[in-house]
Amino acid sequence: MSDYERMVQQFMAALVARAGGVDATVALIGARLGAEPSKGSISKRLAGQLSWPIEEVWALEDALGDAPVSRWRGRALPEEGAKVNLLQALGASSRETGEAQGAVMEMIAGEGSKERALKELAEAKEAIEALIGQVEGSRRG
Repeated sequence: MSDYERMVQQFMAALVARAGGVDATVALIGARLGAEPSKGSISKRLAGQLSWPIEEVWALEDALGDAPVSRWRGRALPEEGAKVNLLQALGASSRETGEAQGAVMEMIAGEGSKERALKELAEAKEAIEALIGQVEGSRRG
């Protein structure tokens, strides 16, 4: 058994236990895929005698709302997820700073309150701090 298979087997054994055992796992996978795997196949997969088909891995992860195998494999991917997070943080900070500037301009013009301007500035500061955190956590540069 390869290291990959061993890791998948360990993750799946934990998911099967969380599901409530082999019978529950068969039912959960069957409900997601439209056809139940046999109890014997699940038992053999747990024993390491058979590999787990990816569609059954995904089905059980989806059914339980936890995706340890997918997360583990996702770590091997390029930083696409990190790029998305950076872009989201950038967009949020841009939006919040624009709202803060607008609130300050309204206050200056006598059309807005100091409280609203301070609230918008606090939200902008929070968004900028989140962006800083994303940049600091990035593996880029």
